[in-house]
Amino acid sequence: DSLNVHSNSSLYAYSGNSLYGSPRFSVGGNFNLAATGKVVADGFGLVQGTGPGAGGLGTYGGGGGHGGAGAGGGEDSRGTGGITNGIPLAPHAGSGGGRSNWVGYGGNGGGSLKMAIIGDAIVNGAISANGNPGDSCGGGGAGGGIFITCRKFLGSGSLSAKGGKGGTAVKGGGGGGGGC
Repeated sequence: DSLNVHSNSSLYAYSGNSLYGSPRFSVGGNFNLAATGKVVADGFGLVQGTGPGAGGLGTYGGGGGHGGAGAGGGEDSRGTGGITNGIPLAPHAGSGGGRSNWVGYGGNGGGSLKMAIIGDAIVNGAISANGNPGDSCGGGGAGGGIFITCRKFLGSGSLSAKGGKGGTAVKGGGGGGGGC
């Protein structure tokens, strides 16, 4: 059977704080994502300070790493940015950003979304696995992973697995990007 995500509707892919992410969605026919429809795994990856690319603890937390390295927190006693990690053909959830030992939490990483579609993927909406921003002086979470197999990938929509911004107060490190 086909799966349709209609306009102004969202399908959430919760990863459950697991490196391997959400269960795989299996679609027996076509997958249709309408222009204002969404498939969302934002912030559903690993929590602050966890994962193989976790951002470091410091006055300013470092960003989590995944497809790209996370940025280090700014100035003195900064948290290191998380390392690049992950396997391009089997994307994992993004690592969490580093916590500030002064004030602020690190952002969660983006989740891991896996879809096995027998027919066509017609994507006119947005599919995202972005990392969450850090809070205050915390580092941003790394972007997660999006892995879709299908007969044909069509449409004018978007895929994103961006790292979250560093904390809004001052100098938390930004998270590294994920993989699509």
